[in-house]
Amino acid sequence: MEKNILVVDHASCATHQIQLYFEGKHVSSATAFLYRHGGKRFLITNWHNFSGKNAETGECISETAAIPDEFRIVFRTDNTFSNLRGIAFDLYKDADRTQPEWYEHPIHGSKVDVVAVPFEDAIADAAVEAPAINDDAELRDLDLRASDDAFVIGFPFVDAGRHVFPVWKRATIASEPAVDVNSLPLTYIDTATRPGFSGAPVLMRRIGVHFAYPPKLTGTEVIGEVRSLAGVYSGRTGDLRDIGGQIGMMWKKTAIDQIIEAEKFGNSPHWPTDSS
Repeated sequence: MEKNILVVDHASCATHQIQLYFEGKHVSSATAFLYRHGGKRFLITNWHNFSGKNAETGECISETAAIPDEFRIVFRTDNTFSNLRGIAFDLYKDADRTQPEWYEHPIHGSKVDVVAVPFEDAIADAAVEAPAINDDAELRDLDLRASDDAFVIGFPFVDAGRHVFPVWKRATIASEPAVDVNSLPLTYIDTATRPGFSGAPVLMRRIGVHFAYPPKLTGTEVIGEVRSLAGVYSGRTGDLRDIGGQIGMMWKKTAIDQIIEAEKFGNSPHWPTDSS
């Protein structure tokens, strides 16, 4: 008897929960996704997920001051989604934890709360189904506009169990995307989420008739739904008791490309430097 084949959104298949550990003890959970650049796949998430430190203040996030040294991730092994396989991945090349496996932003370092891990070999060794989010032929490279609808795609629960698909949390582009926030490749989005969403991809969605910008008839108009990868979510900003609790930070997609192209390995949060 043939197995039932589920129809699941491509972005859900490319997005995964990661569990962070220090010396075998669970520290936290977060979200990551696969992104293809130059024909190779990279795992994208937030710097603070791997470093265990707040990207703005440098303070340890965990009450125990634990800094992760490993993450674990679950992949599907076929398109039935009934067979799963876990991968454990060391965050450091060496036992002293001086050489991280991730790339950081070449100019701003950990101030850009995004990292990229070359992941092609890990996928091949595990023999799993691992599509990249931008393998989706329906995604378009569109300029964002303030007030665009968006979705943060991630895992708000510490233990996703065997429900391996993410939650889609609605958001709105809340600042002018053409203007960098704090001179960083950062845009604000209007949404309220849980910590497990950190590292989630953000998809912009528009429905209707879509023009180039500025709007004019060129013969290239699209009618219906269009979607674009907007960036990487890294959590809320400001005092959670006021409006800051509803404003989230989204690092622009351009930051992902800059990080991968530079191939600059990050500094170890276990052995911080003045520039980290």
